[in-house]
Amino acid sequence: MVRKTHFEETVGGRSFEVFYRDRETGQAIQKMRKGFGTAMFVADGAERFLVTAAHVAEGMSVSPSVVLVGPVGDPVDVPLRELSVGLSWVVHPAADVAVLRLKSGLDAGFDRHFIPLAHVRRQKQAPPAGQQLQVVGFLPIAGKSQPVVNGVARVSPITSLKRFDNKMPADFFIVDQPSGQGLSGAPVFAGGADVAGLVHGTLSDDTGAIASAVVPAYLIYETIRLAQRLP
Repeated sequence: MVRKTHFEETVGGRSFEVFYRDRETGQAIQKMRKGFGTAMFVADGAERFLVTAAHVAEGMSVSPSVVLVGPVGDPVDVPLRELSVGLSWVVHPAADVAVLRLKSGLDAGFDRHFIPLAHVRRQKQAPPAGQQLQVVGFLPIAGKSQPVVNGVARVSPITSLKRFDNKMPADFFIVDQPSGQGLSGAPVFAGGADVAGLVHGTLSDDTGAIASAVVPAYLIYETIRLAQRLP
C-alpha cells in the first residue's frame, strides 16, 4: 500500500502547506511526498474492508493508491478511490487500527487477496510462545514497493504501552525483530492463515532497533465490527 502526504513548512511559528504554481496556467499544485505502509484486505460475507494502522490512514492524502501483488508476483498499482466507498476511515478509539469499507462489487480477481474475518483472532491473548509468526508486508526498495515475508517470534504477553504516534496507552505484544519503513499496518500471521495482529512500529534502545510492537488481532476485530455498525 502506498500513501502520499503533503509537505509543510513552519514560518513565524505557523504551519503552512507547500504548493507549486504553474507560471503558464496559474494552476496551484500541492507538493507531495510518498510514504509507504502496508494494509490487509478482510472479508465478512459480502462485506469487504481494508485494514491498516491508524497512523498510516491518518497520514493519507486525497489520492492514495494500493499496491497489490499480481498473479506472477508483479506489483499492480490501483487508486484507492476505485475500491472504496469514499475515504472515511473508521479508527479504533484506543488502538492503532483503521478500517475502510470497500465496494461490494469488486472484480472477481480481488477475491484471492481477502482474508476471511473468521481468521482474525478475537480473543484477548498473544500467540503462544514458540509459535512461528510471519509479518507480510511491503518495503520501499529503489523507490518501489516490494513484498517481503519476515519470520518473527513473540517475546512478551499483551501489555499496555504508549503508542509511538500519539503517546496514548494501548495494548500490544512484542516480537523479536524490528519492523522496517513500509511495514506499519502489516498483518502478522500465526499458524499459516490466522491473523494474530498488525505491526505498529519498532522498539529501540541505546543500541538501535531491537524489536517491534504489534497490535493484537482482537483490536482489529473490534474495529471491523465498529465499521459494520456505522451507516
